Amino acid sequence: MKIFYDKVKAFPFILIISLFSLFVSTESKAHTVVLSTYKLKYEDHAWKLFFSQKTRPLRDAIYASNPELKGINLNSLKFLEETSRHIKGNFVLENEGTLLNLKAERLQFDGLQFEGKFTIENLDELPEFLSIRNTGFDTHKHSVKVVSIASQGQEYIHNFNLTQKEAVFSFETNEFISPEGKPLKSFKWYFIVVGSFLILIILRLMLSRINKRKLSFA
Repeated sequence: MKIFYDKVKAFPFILIISLFSLFVSTESKAHTVVLSTYKLKYEDHAWKLFFSQKTRPLRDAIYASNPELKGINLNSLKFLEETSRHIKGNFVLENEGTLLNLKAERLQFDGLQFEGKFTIENLDELPEFLSIRNTGFDTHKHSVKVVSIASQGQEYIHNFNLTQKEAVFSFETNEFISPEGKPLKSFKWYFIVVGSFLILIILRLMLSRINKRKLSFA
């Protein structure tokens, strides 16, 4: 009985140490948060764009770092029209010196899904490699990365990898950011503190019952 009592008495300290180590491990892994993942798929001589989450942080970041994109027709990136449910724009891609106009016909927002159709105007077949022109992208083989897009003090990283007939994008940041582009507060400390207090109260009650039983047996 004494061994069981000692183990129960030491359990709160073991629990607190375990929760703290769990918190440290999760915080170290949470420096990069994927905000949105979307796919450009080439079908029937057209690009189809699919998003898994809202992309307002990406648009806000692009607008913040390039305010001229809102009203001036540039060769790199331009959103021609933006309403609550529709976005239109065009990209200019470069493949071995040949400019490729990737024009957005439709990009409609529906819940948490974006579905858009993109066409390449002056290209019959999908090239093996595409690179972005004049947008701050760094190209290497079949991957492209934006290294400096900032919005509201946050730095965004925008990656996409090109395969034979589709481009898979990921949009990441080193902070917790909501779909509206605002930083999210981490409630892990609250959960750990409150949970620890609740568990300590339960264990305290268990120990008091054990003490009562020991006294009754004595």
